[in-house]
Amino acid sequence: MFAKAESEALLRVTIQAFCLSIQSLWERQLRNWLSECVGPGPSSGQQRRTAQHGPMDKLSSLLSEMRGIPLRAFSTWDDLMLLHLVGNACRHGDGKSANDLFRANPELWPNWSSAPLTMPAGDPPMGPPSPPLFEQAVLPRELLDRFAEAIVGFWEDVAYIRLNSIEPSKQDDLLWAEMNHLRGRRQARIARSR
Repeated sequence: MFAKAESEALLRVTIQAFCLSIQSLWERQLRNWLSECVGPGPSSGQQRRTAQHGPMDKLSSLLSEMRGIPLRAFSTWDDLMLLHLVGNACRHGDGKSANDLFRANPELWPNWSSAPLTMPAGDPPMGPPSPPLFEQAVLPRELLDRFAEAIVGFWEDVAYIRLNSIEPSKQDDLLWAEMNHLRGRRQARIARSR
């Protein structure tokens, strides 16, 4: 019995560690890419600071400002935001990110109930319990696959947009073949998520 509990705890912590690692690497990639996208100009200093240190909603606005497309427009946005919340909750434990994660994804706490707390006979029931502890969350191993696929999908979409922006007179058969390949992968990814 103790061995089973210990192995479940080890699996839970291992999944959290992988979620944290994936989120950290993804965020670093995103911030580095956005920093590289900053062009010269009067607002470049502020844009670079936002790319390096701004919250995720500011990064979305920054990409929209620089490239005309917000992060929210990518098909993988919901999974990437879930990754962001999970990674921050893994990093910080209980607090704002864990509470935001709970509000957005209460299914990660299958043992939590929103039913009012029952009291001894004669006392009125208390209101619903406060949000559960992050340590009570159940992060299924499949989340790791979902997060990895979302990151790959994001970068494939970025590559497609870049290739599609190449002037038509400079496009060749290899470019069209790569765009068709990326388009097919995107369609398959969207079909799997339904």
